[in-house]
Amino acid sequence: MRRSWRWTRCATRRCHRGPRASSWAAASRRCTPPSCPRSGTLRAGIAALAARGAPIAAECAGLLYLARELDGRPMCGVLDVVTAMSPRLTLGYREAVAVGDSVLAPAGARVRGHEFHRTRADPPVGRDGAWRWSPTGAEGFTPGSVHASYLHLNWAGSPRLAERFVAACATAGRPEDVRAAPLRVPEPAERP
Repeated sequence: MRRSWRWTRCATRRCHRGPRASSWAAASRRCTPPSCPRSGTLRAGIAALAARGAPIAAECAGLLYLARELDGRPMCGVLDVVTAMSPRLTLGYREAVAVGDSVLAPAGARVRGHEFHRTRADPPVGRDGAWRWSPTGAEGFTPGSVHASYLHLNWAGSPRLAERFVAACATAGRPEDVRAAPLRVPEPAERP
């Protein structure tokens, strides 16, 4: 059975709104997240979840999305950090130690992962860092129930991370307004 695709105008680009989004690449050719009118609603929703204390785990691009801005474009604003694209490639395997307790790991937990990005964060670490893998200092952000870092974790190698995160999610519960509130897409006349 072939499913039909529905396209809607999204500012000057088209954005996929079909029965299933099987490929981010297909959608990203049509619309970049910061320019999508639906993106503002999503960013506000994520910021509201973080403000309510919902557990959030963000790796690499997730860190960028939780930042205040990326290359001057507004992001979620959950983290008080400005991010920007960089010509420098940061690449490598990491053996890291959790700096403090977070929704992912208790202080002192050892994990493995990798770093692969062409961006920089200013500041590179929050008041409470996420991981430490070099003597130069910590990396990442762990304000409240948020855990954001450039480190791509090896979840299969550290299943307790997933167990801890799921337990934090179960403890936090799910507020009624999140369960029932549909995503409202602004009409063309309402868009800036």
